[in-house]
Amino acid sequence: MLQRTAENYLNAWHQKSRRKPLVIRGARQVGKSTLVRRFAQNNNLTLNEINLEQHLYLDKIFKSLDMDVITKELEIPLELLEVSAAGKTPLLRSSDISSVSIAKMANYLERRLAPRMTIHGVLIQIFGLGVLILGPSGIGKSECALELILKGHRLITDDYVELTKRGIDRLAGAGGKTLKHHIELRGLGIINIKELFGISATGAAQNVDFAVRLERWNPEAEYDRLGLDQSFIEYLGVSIPVIDMPVAPGRNIATLVEVAARLHLLRRKRE
Repeated sequence: MLQRTAENYLNAWHQKSRRKPLVIRGARQVGKSTLVRRFAQNNNLTLNEINLEQHLYLDKIFKSLDMDVITKELEIPLELLEVSAAGKTPLLRSSDISSVSIAKMANYLERRLAPRMTIHGVLIQIFGLGVLILGPSGIGKSECALELILKGHRLITDDYVELTKRGIDRLAGAGGKTLKHHIELRGLGIINIKELFGISATGAAQNVDFAVRLERWNPEAEYDRLGLDQSFIEYLGVSIPVIDMPVAPGRNIATLVEVAARLHLLRRKRE
């Protein structure tokens, strides 16, 4: 009867939207720990138990109510080290305060576990925007990127673009480590942009704002002349604007891409 009353009280406490910490008191060996374990099991809750009788130093720490001691000077129990080694479970220790450590671990896990994919294209930074240049092989993506670099913009990666999903609606792009800061130009080979133009002409990573898809001019196709139509392309569940740009003799593609970046900035200001 008493056990059922205690369980009902715990269930009522658990259902409160603004519940306060609950202290369960009673004589020794009356089933307090068993009651809490059963309650956690029935409600699919995670239960962390700390036995202050077995680890006397923890009793001193918790009685001091000094959070700096707990977060910065807490020694790792020998039992925990043994369990970690036996299960080959990583055990992290930091001299930072808890909030800083948690933020660092969350950012690291977000980067490492984020969905990613690799595509063929060129990623370049224009006026602070990440512009993804797409198109079939040999259409002039790298030559367009080179002319944009000569205009003062920054190369992020050529030919190999690794896209990573950041948050809900953002894409970040970066290149591989093998040909970092390099660009392939037919007739010249692979050149090092960092050595030729300096470190200011390259970047490590960049959020992708929109894409330009190069295609060979088709005289029978209809192209947007008013700039009213807007298309999108989707990667990893994130849609970004894409501009279909025909390539033909006499059209300066690099200048057109630069103007497209200016128009994108202008639309963003109006929004």
